Amino acid sequence: MDTPSPASPGTSGTLPGQERRRELRIRPEGGTVLVDGIPCDIVDWSSSGLSAHGYIGSLTAGDRARVSVRVTAGGRPFSFDCDLILLRVDPDRQFIAGVFAAMERGNRVAIALHFEQVEAAANDRLRAAITGRVPGGAAPAG
Repeated sequence: MDTPSPASPGTSGTLPGQERRRELRIRPEGGTVLVDGIPCDIVDWSSSGLSAHGYIGSLTAGDRARVSVRVTAGGRPFSFDCDLILLRVDPDRQFIAGVFAAMERGNRVAIALHFEQVEAAANDRLRAAITGRVPGGAAPAG
């Protein structure tokens, strides 16, 4: 049996076990999501969704749930309510992952700005590591 390559027609463009996320995901400094009244610890999140551990409910992949998200981002608490469309539910691992839907525009903008800042800071650190320069400063004496 042939294994499809990422370029093969009719495939999703990823191999089994390969990363499928389109956006930067980060681990929050602290975070919980209330899913159907069940508090879960956020594993990681992006501007478009999250994954969490501790879900022991009856929802399945494809279901839509109203959620309350509470994270600490950049040292400050941030919270919002929205719908979450579940993409993955693993009852054995008590794990869920989903995408945000039906979110207020102001919250979506605030989340997007947060992730732009996180990504810019990561790019600055990468540039500094490559060039040997301190972000925002002069080259180290040598």
